[in-house]
Amino acid sequence: MKKIITMMTLLMSLQVAAQLPESPFISYRYKIAPSITYFDSSSEYFLQYNDGKERHTMTLKPNTQKQLVFGLNYHLLSVNFGVTPGFMQVNKDTQKTKQFNLGINISSKKWFHTLNVAHRKGYFMDFNEINGFYSKISTLKLGGSTAFVLNDRFSYRSLAKNTEWQQKSAGSFVANTSFNYTKLNFGDDKDKIYAEMYNIMLAPSYYYNFIIKRNFMISIGLMVGTGFNFSDNDFDPIYELTGHLRLAYNQENFFSFVAINETNTSQKAKDGSFDDVYSTLRIGIGYRFDAPKKVNKVFDDFEHFYKKKLNSVNIFKKKEAETTQQQRKKDVFI
Repeated sequence: MKKIITMMTLLMSLQVAAQLPESPFISYRYKIAPSITYFDSSSEYFLQYNDGKERHTMTLKPNTQKQLVFGLNYHLLSVNFGVTPGFMQVNKDTQKTKQFNLGINISSKKWFHTLNVAHRKGYFMDFNEINGFYSKISTLKLGGSTAFVLNDRFSYRSLAKNTEWQQKSAGSFVANTSFNYTKLNFGDDKDKIYAEMYNIMLAPSYYYNFIIKRNFMISIGLMVGTGFNFSDNDFDPIYELTGHLRLAYNQENFFSFVAINETNTSQKAKDGSFDDVYSTLRIGIGYRFDAPKKVNKVFDDFEHFYKKKLNSVNIFKKKEAETTQQQRKKDVFI
């Protein structure tokens, strides 16, 4: 009898285990994942304005748009920087070009915070009868964004950080807000001619991770944004549309991907417009290593401290709201 009961208990436990749903994604939070990515982009600025007599159009296009991007992903932190080696530069003897990119991403649960810095020097300019390469023209971009993922079963980290891997197909709406500062400099220190622009945007988006096989995934996404631009003491509306396509392969340690993005930004003003068309191609590979236990402890302690502080703030706000509500009830009673 005892043997029968034991066998029945074992069968029931196996049945329950079989019915438990598989985790929607795999986490690699305790692995360090360096990567290298070939980055190619197509970027053009279109500036149109009316001087009262006629309409003028200016086009700016950087000389070199290829880079090698080195990334390091671990736990809640990701860092990547892009440079253009000499062998990837175009006409480097006659058309001097400089460019540098730096990106930092910090994530916690469903929140993602990103900071980007990009500097480029050396542009082709087409303006009225002026057409040629100008090494003194440069752009500086500083940007930050915050994203919140609504669906708990969707892995945004599979797209942004390679610290997770989606196991079951899933999609999610993602709320985004961003701030960007852009400076166009048309001269050197002796002759400074520049334009500065500040953009603030809200951009809801939707992403879907489609699992072809266990190790292959296709991701698609669309983001539509709107906000306002501040420049020359004027506020103007700004619109943005971004499309995303990504094919990824993943193993326990090795991963690779090919990603295509295109972003169209349009700013309309009374006397002109400013448009930015930005397309990118990324081909990357990476490898995951087990992180040292001491490093894991440092990051776990930091995350615990952050969550504790956040909970303290939420408790304080809750008590403050309750106190305010009680005071209102007293006022009404009086």
